[in-house]
Amino acid sequence: MTGTVTGHLIDPGTLERRGYALACKRVTGRHTFGKIAERIHSVHKEYGLVGEVQNTVTDNAANFGKAFRKFSQETEESSTAEEGAEAANTDEGLENENSDEDETGDDGKQKDDEDQDDEGEVVIENTKIARSVDDDDDGVVTLPPQINCCSHTLNLIATKDIAHPTKVEKISTEKRRIPDILKYKERKDVFDQKLSKLWRRLSKSTLACDLSQEICGTAFSVPIYTRWNSERRIVKKILKAKPKDINTLVEKLKLPKLKAVDFEFLIEWDKIMDPLGIAIDMLQGEENCFMGIIKPTIRSA
Repeated sequence: MTGTVTGHLIDPGTLERRGYALACKRVTGRHTFGKIAERIHSVHKEYGLVGEVQNTVTDNAANFGKAFRKFSQETEESSTAEEGAEAANTDEGLENENSDEDETGDDGKQKDDEDQDDEGEVVIENTKIARSVDDDDDGVVTLPPQINCCSHTLNLIATKDIAHPTKVEKISTEKRRIPDILKYKERKDVFDQKLSKLWRRLSKSTLACDLSQEICGTAFSVPIYTRWNSERRIVKKILKAKPKDINTLVEKLKLPKLKAVDFEFLIEWDKIMDPLGIAIDMLQGEENCFMGIIKPTIRSA
């Protein structure tokens, strides 16, 4: 994996955002949270940014989350929030002092065990990190507060959450809608299987791409499955083409044809997912995306 770090700031004179590429290095071995913390800290140290970075935006990967939970600097606001949460927990504990001992005992024990495991693991990782960092900062690895990437979160909603109706079933209060969700999943799976065969053929054969251009008037690109919006854009291309031309193409490629119900599903899917796709495009912008537009964008999606 290649680790890339960029830096962004607001120019105090022009109030314009400026971006800089700070690092693009290969990360070898296991991508543990300790190694991630060390790499990010070393980049900050190289550019004299230790303690100067307000926030770091990452994806939702578990190793990133753990790295920042263990090594992130506490801001004044987060410390105040934690103190308030502790006070609330204390009050709640006094009120529930006479609650069922079995329930609280089991939960408490499990939590303590997890804390002990985490602490033990952190000590080991900290030892490794301290040896790899220069002595002038006493081997202390510190990271700024973390912000999860909004576009990546919406990307997960559009791909992972919606593709697993069992997850929706657990949180849904309208049980009558579960059959509809399962029906959607079944139809989406059938549709994806047909399109995946077309994508594989187009990605491996230049003749298939030429045939697509000749019959449909466009060359369909292959979706990047880590970028959900790429699939959405290809779906829009398919909808712009005539269903007859699409089936002529897949027939010449000796692939399963798309039925009328497949095109109907595609039209409905595009209408439902389009607001989410627009929100992702806006929130992954480089120049005109600011913290202040996140909430309005998600609310309007």
